Amino acid sequence: MKTNRILAILSALLIVGGLIVLSTGRAQAAPTWISKSFTGFAFEKSLLTPTMKTEITNWVKANPGYGMVSCIGYTGFNVKKRDQVFLQNLAVARAKRICDFIHTGNGGISVFSTKGIPGDGKSATARKVTVTLIKVPDDGNGGGTGTVTVGVCDSALRAIMQSKIVAGDFSFARITIRDISTSCKGNVMDVYLLDESGNQLASALDNEITTTWLRVGSSLFTPTDVRSNLIKKVAFEIRKN
Repeated sequence: MKTNRILAILSALLIVGGLIVLSTGRAQAAPTWISKSFTGFAFEKSLLTPTMKTEITNWVKANPGYGMVSCIGYTGFNVKKRDQVFLQNLAVARAKRICDFIHTGNGGISVFSTKGIPGDGKSATARKVTVTLIKVPDDGNGGGTGTVTVGVCDSALRAIMQSKIVAGDFSFARITIRDISTSCKGNVMDVYLLDESGNQLASALDNEITTTWLRVGSSLFTPTDVRSNLIKKVAFEIRKN
């Protein structure tokens, strides 16, 4: 029985090596994210001036290749002694205004997050929004999809890998396996993250199959933290529970 299990793992590695490569290239040289603060808001206002729009547009165009945007708005000094609800809403409104402007003017950039922070700066520059452009994980920096026939339970699996940003870089977040045959229900799946040469980077074992899809997060892998650009292949093994 032990020999059979080892052969099953090796077979899965060989099949996966030919059919599913979630990250096929090196991580891109451009940074994972870049930030810039924009000022120019009128006192207690969130509207963008023509000058601000031009500055934002030029900055985005000068930095192509980013797919998400995050904005943090600030209020500046509370001259009129407004309550915190007013200040928070103003800060968020400024953040949303710039993020929405970037999204509508650049359809390929989606809004990742917006938030507001009431500030206490007394100059006009304190009324600002800090904008961060973020790269979307792709086949070069931590994302991807693939299809592989495992040959167990007559199942053709479809896998989607997703990443998260940790300390300014992409790390593995989760993998979702779909199109699992109903005949596999009650069995368990082992998932292996592999490097270019097929060496194991991390594994998540004994994941029970209860339906036609399975999601395995990074917390279930050993080790839990794996750089996305190191993952080149993924292997699966389905076993009797």
